[in-house]
Amino acid sequence: MQDNKAFLSMLNSVLNTDGFYFTTDYDLTHSLQRLANTSPEFQEMTLLER
Repeated sequence: MQDNKAFLSMLNSVLNTDGFYFTTDYDLTHSLQRLANTSPEFQEMTLLER
């Protein structure tokens, strides 16, 4: 139980940090310009596969 509280505290600390961005459905690692110039096969890949 104590480990869960410590983990939640660390997670909340990161999520409340300015400049931290998280998304499960958008590729933050590539710019829109770069994504526009990629192949259709690349765009069809899941974010995890990229």
